[in-house]
Amino acid sequence: NHIGETQTVPHLIRAMKSDYDYIRRHAEMGLRQIDHVQALPYLVQALQDSEDSVRRAAAITLGRIGDVEAVPYLNQRLDDENEKVRGSVADALGLIGDLKATSSLIHALSDSSNKVRRAAAKALGRIGATEAISALIELLSDHDMNVRRIAVESLGRIGDPEAVSSLVEALK
Repeated sequence: NHIGETQTVPHLIRAMKSDYDYIRRHAEMGLRQIDHVQALPYLVQALQDSEDSVRRAAAITLGRIGDVEAVPYLNQRLDDENEKVRGSVADALGLIGDLKATSSLIHALSDSSNKVRRAAAKALGRIGATEAISALIELLSDHDMNVRRIAVESLGRIGDPEAVSSLVEALK
């Protein structure tokens, strides 16, 4: 089998649990090369793995594949105990671009991690989720400057006139 073929996914996931860093790194690189929808069941299963790096790589790969079938499984991982996994899940949901991720991503805007809030805000902008406008407006007063910046960008991407007065106020 060749790296990138669907049937290599279980082997790559197993290799990501190796005791050796270089094997885990190469397995993760191999997993990120997978771009076949047929790999979806393996990747969805990998979202439940005990290893943070496996869950993170699975989320990134699912986002790159872009199949909306992965959205419910990714939504469930937005409460992962690892902030890097939560951030990668939010990124993946933004890449997929399905409005079914909106409510989960809005909830992620209140995450304790700046990185997760940034990823969720960016994802909502990519999706064009008008339901998220008021939650994104609230982020304009976030303590993290980059969260505020991405909230502004996302509001601009969504393009709803409702946000204009809040954006003007934030500039003062």
